Amino acid sequence: MIIYIDQFRVRPCTASEGDLLTLEELTNSVYFDIGICDWKVYLETATNTIFLIEDRDSTRAVGLISYNMVSSEFRWQHLGILLPEFRRNKLFERVLSLLPAEESCGGNRNQIMLNYYSNQHVRMSHKQLGFYGHLNPQSSPMQPPNGISIRIFTRSLDPATLGEILTYDAGLYEALNSCRRGRFTEAWLQGAGFIAAAVALDGNEPQPVRGYGVVRMCAERASCRFTPVYADTNHIAECLLSALASVTPTSLKVYIEFPAHCLPSLRFCLTAGLQLCYCNIRVYENFKSNLPLKKLFADNDFWPL
Repeated sequence: MIIYIDQFRVRPCTASEGDLLTLEELTNSVYFDIGICDWKVYLETATNTIFLIEDRDSTRAVGLISYNMVSSEFRWQHLGILLPEFRRNKLFERVLSLLPAEESCGGNRNQIMLNYYSNQHVRMSHKQLGFYGHLNPQSSPMQPPNGISIRIFTRSLDPATLGEILTYDAGLYEALNSCRRGRFTEAWLQGAGFIAAAVALDGNEPQPVRGYGVVRMCAERASCRFTPVYADTNHIAECLLSALASVTPTSLKVYIEFPAHCLPSLRFCLTAGLQLCYCNIRVYENFKSNLPLKKLFADNDFWPL
């Protein structure tokens, strides 16, 4: 689908080398040295997810807007960028009005983006915090609760553990009824950008996973992200974060993002020496499904909370 608005063309972004480079250039205009995790995984597991806004004459990309149809009823908009000289004439609002409609949606909103949505029925959910920097020297990983073991995978996960993680993750987001999420999570847990996963296991339960966390290389290869981290308890979450930190290369800067009310993640960041660098608001429109916020300790903003 291609849309024309005045001198602009809006088209789906692909996983081609040229489009991936364009995505990096546009996101670096906003995120600077904080890298984005592996656009290729995003685009290969969910097509028509990001739309590039191009100048029709020069074909120069001047912006992008995400349009991740998580399910047939719910869209997650995690990113919107316009280069400064093109921020006029309500271009975002006009682009969105021409894209396919959906019953409900959600996404990241800063104050500028909230202005675009001021005429809609929105529900403020919670504040997001992002921390960034080199980790302090790490001591031994934290000891888990009785009956729980933490396994760390630094090369690949065995098929059985991968399947158990996917089952656990699907249970967290059962209300979304999303066929895309499983494909994305499976791709996220392997591949060239994968550094490590930490999994909390209870051997006495038929479904043994009690939480998991992933650290993955960012696209520019100078930093990494702890994303996502889910856990059934605060103690397990702290153990997973500690385990991921213990296997993260010291040469890499780390980015982690989480809801502001998440004290275990905040405590980890402050102890690890990371610096606050990012804050926005999560907003939902006409959305009623329950989301696993009590079990979320680091999120991937490409997929909804």
